[in-house]
Amino acid sequence: MNNKHIQDFWNLVNDVEDFFSTGYRTSHPAFQIVPEKECIKGKEDFPEDKQLEFIKQKILNCKKCYLHYNRINAVPGEGVLFPDVFIVSEGPRDAEDKAGRPFVGEVEDYLAKWIDAIQLKLGENCFVCNIIRCRAPQNRDPRIEESRACLPYLDKQLIITHPKAILCLGRIPAQILTGKPTTSVMKVREQAFFYKGIPLVITYHPAYVLQDKKLRKPVWDDLKRLKRILNNRSGSS
Repeated sequence: MNNKHIQDFWNLVNDVEDFFSTGYRTSHPAFQIVPEKECIKGKEDFPEDKQLEFIKQKILNCKKCYLHYNRINAVPGEGVLFPDVFIVSEGPRDAEDKAGRPFVGEVEDYLAKWIDAIQLKLGENCFVCNIIRCRAPQNRDPRIEESRACLPYLDKQLIITHPKAILCLGRIPAQILTGKPTTSVMKVREQAFFYKGIPLVITYHPAYVLQDKKLRKPVWDDLKRLKRILNNRSGSS
């Protein structure tokens, strides 16, 4: 597919979104394909904390896809170097867009309880981020070009932070990190996966579980599996 075909497709997608959201066509920027090597300039000789700050600033100023036009804040992610768990969610919603953080409010409190249950703390031994770093309109699923634009940031943060395991929250990150674009959490949550050589545990998103209490038991099973992985990687029994 050449650049003209990509731009024609991008225009069609924008027209459909305009029709359903406002009923009127609006102007949109041309979609630009940014080569992956242009996404992140290498700073491998910097200390890890400086590298992480560098990636944060790149995300805060990112304009690689259409989503940056509507954001209040980009959401780079937050946490510590060398965490036990690297937590990946889908993307910021309204509250996270306003706060510039990956989780806020009731959902953050609920996630913290999950992590506490396996003797960890969000602010002490976790790093939390999203597949996409800007809110999608009407909180729709991220488009392929949007997740592809953001994925190099996640990969770089993984390299810098060097976690023991990844906890994947929800359908969208599960599809992207497993390479199974049509899968559901229910189908893959008990399977063993690795992403970039790091053990990957998949479970439901805490916002979803807050609405469906029947999912608490499978989430607890997933968290216990995560804990076993961490124990094994730490040499614990």
